[in-house]
Amino acid sequence: MKKLLTLIVLLQLSFFGWSQSKKVLKELKKVYSNEELNAFKSEHGNLDLLFFAYDHAVYAFSNNGKKDLGDLPTAAHSTHFTDFGVKILSYNQYFHNETPNEIIGIKSLLVLQNELNQSLRSNSKERK
Repeated sequence: MKKLLTLIVLLQLSFFGWSQSKKVLKELKKVYSNEELNAFKSEHGNLDLLFFAYDHAVYAFSNNGKKDLGDLPTAAHSTHFTDFGVKILSYNQYFHNETPNEIIGIKSLLVLQNELNQSLRSNSKERK
């Protein structure tokens, strides 16, 4: 009976993970073509970095009046970079938020790769 319950729980978790990755892939296709996704996969071995970026690329910080916001495009805050209609690039991207004196940043490929590697190392240490 225990084995059956364990199997059911594992199947549910697998299905949940699969459905989440399908959702993220659908969102990525709003800004990346199939060719671009295939090229990314060829260059990086998989799409894990973009899947990680979907939930971790966006951050907001206070401007404190130090940066001229006139040069930045304005965007409503969102937690996913795909909502801004931008791709993850080799440099950080910035937007003026609708909230006064707040800037939204989209992290670069390098920053996200470092964060993903750190996350993977932390998870592997926790398992030991």
